[in-house]
Amino acid sequence: MRKGRSFLCLGRFDEAKQCLQKAKELEPSNSSYRQELNEISQVQNAFQNAETNYNSGDFKKALDGYKQALRTCPDLVPGKIKSIEMLAKTGDLQTAIELCNRYGSELSGNVDFLYVKGLALCYHGQT
Repeated sequence: MRKGRSFLCLGRFDEAKQCLQKAKELEPSNSSYRQELNEISQVQNAFQNAETNYNSGDFKKALDGYKQALRTCPDLVPGKIKSIEMLAKTGDLQTAIELCNRYGSELSGNVDFLYVKGLALCYHGQT
């Protein structure tokens, strides 16, 4: 179950589902696996809808989708990073920079985070 949760936080939805399916097989009387699988599906759907909106250039709808995914799974790393990017692209630079500062120590080694942090700072005029 912990492995599945970890995969979920990394945005690796299929692997998260596989882990929870395996855990469900090993412990069929535990009903919490069904709830966890449902949560993964909710996060995955919200994230995929956000990605679709992102790819079509509708950054405000994409931001809403990433926020929805983060409400269900607050540790979703790709959701945090994409939210910062959407905030920067929609002009909410102050919030984008605040989130960069909040997540900085946690995500300092993540290349995608460093990119969106640079993007937000650049848009804010801090080259």
